[in-house]
Amino acid sequence: MREALLLAQRARDMGEVPIGAVLVRDGDVLGEGWNCPISRCDPSAHAEVMALRAAASRVGNYRLPGATLYVTLEPCVMCAGAILHARLARVVFGALDPKGGAAGSVFTVLGTERLNHRVEVQGGCLGEACGEVLQLFFQERRRDSAGPSGYQTVGYRTVLYTLAEVLGRALSARGDKLVTAESCTGGWLAQAITAVPGSSGWFERGFVVYSNASKCELLGVRAETLARFGAVSTETAAEMAEGALQASHADVSVAITGIAGPAGGTAEKPAGTICLAWRGGPQPPHARVFEIDGTREGVRRQAVVAALEGLIERLGTGA
Repeated sequence: MREALLLAQRARDMGEVPIGAVLVRDGDVLGEGWNCPISRCDPSAHAEVMALRAAASRVGNYRLPGATLYVTLEPCVMCAGAILHARLARVVFGALDPKGGAAGSVFTVLGTERLNHRVEVQGGCLGEACGEVLQLFFQERRRDSAGPSGYQTVGYRTVLYTLAEVLGRALSARGDKLVTAESCTGGWLAQAITAVPGSSGWFERGFVVYSNASKCELLGVRAETLARFGAVSTETAAEMAEGALQASHADVSVAITGIAGPAGGTAEKPAGTICLAWRGGPQPPHARVFEIDGTREGVRRQAVVAALEGLIERLGTGA
């Protein structure tokens, strides 16, 4: 449960309701999760569901018999249903949810005899600490509901603003500076970063390279790479990230290229395909493809969130 509380803190630092979850079987951690429905634009992205997804992916089976889920707040009806489908053996939660708890507070989904599977439930594990984290979050949210102009407000913070703050602290602690290279997001990442006061101390510069010609001229992306793999590829993203480092005085870089939609997609690379690459810092170079559903604005916003989260992760902070 202490590990789940640490994950709840990560959700809080992203502007999400602070709930964390850890799934364990035979002493091994199968999956972890924290609340992220806002940052992922996914109403089902509760901490429990994220932990179940991670565990099922790891073991290659959506059934997880014998496993125990530790979560900081009593599961809701949706999460209780997912827990039953996964055939978990036990759920241990921290704080009660008197408004929507499905483990006895309001509903008794996990233990109902009408279903062919029932889950052992234990509540109140570090309940005071889990409840305090939630209380402090909502107190802060009520105290100041005005977020920075131009961003989606989540209590007194915003997802992008909060992620940029966390990133800034990580870079400042290392004495590193960041450079960004953006195509489909058109400078949105740099905008999120520079909204944080004092970002000039850790943000070196940003490139917006929308056309293929600009990718080659400003970042040194090879014409052969574009011809062979296309502008939307991990190979191009990797060369953008490397070129940004070479063309700046920064220590860490991130690059974004993709198809925000609604037009421009193909069967092989549909709208919502986003390629990110990171260079520098303590981790080896890395590039990744994301398939994001949503509107053009939603795809671009989630790409920026993924870029910030990737930077925070490679700099070695879960804050």
